Amino acid sequence: MKYVISIILSLVIIVLVSVGTFSWMQKQGFFDTAVSSGDAVTYTDLSNRSEDAPESEAEPVHQLPPEAQDNRYEEFEATNGTFDRVKASSYADWQGTKGLPSWAFDADANTTWQDGAKDSYGEGEWFLSYNADGSTRTISSVTVYNGYQDLKYNNDAQNFYQLNSRVQDVMLEFDDGSVYVFTLQDSPEAQTFTFDEPIETCYVKFTVESVYQGKWSDTCLSEIVYR
Repeated sequence: MKYVISIILSLVIIVLVSVGTFSWMQKQGFFDTAVSSGDAVTYTDLSNRSEDAPESEAEPVHQLPPEAQDNRYEEFEATNGTFDRVKASSYADWQGTKGLPSWAFDADANTTWQDGAKDSYGEGEWFLSYNADGSTRTISSVTVYNGYQDLKYNNDAQNFYQLNSRVQDVMLEFDDGSVYVFTLQDSPEAQTFTFDEPIETCYVKFTVESVYQGKWSDTCLSEIVYR
């Protein structure tokens, strides 16, 4: 009987020593991470790993779209505030007629952008407004002066506003993927649309979705202002 008790006590001591050794090794970090190596599993000691190790960098939230770097679209200076650069899908430049994209962003309603599409009334044409350094702006509204508004060509003898086509439906796109759509009245008066809440963005893409057709297919815009 004493022999059996002695064996039991020996087993208990062995178990206690094993548990203690395992607990000490665990505290030392010998079993922190398991790393697969083929069919085997090895353990890496991470006890010296810094808790302040940098995490992988997240992708920037604000990124310019591909059109900003696309050399097929000429870049112009915008001077009416908020953004300092503008590109457009097309603009008129033939037979002495010009309608530069910058003329819709120069704080002068007597200068006018005219689309350069020869096979449509301008549906699908766009402006891209952004800053040269890629910085963001927070905007709350857009104001549009529709059509051809130059006073020299709008009088009792002629009405270029009615002869040219005007913008009707518009879609705005921002760098977070959000979209704002609105409908312009067929009027030369300033028209302002306020967003539900301000939006911080590094660009605004203004797309002409539909137009009020005039006698001429050129679609015109005199000014676009983001505030």
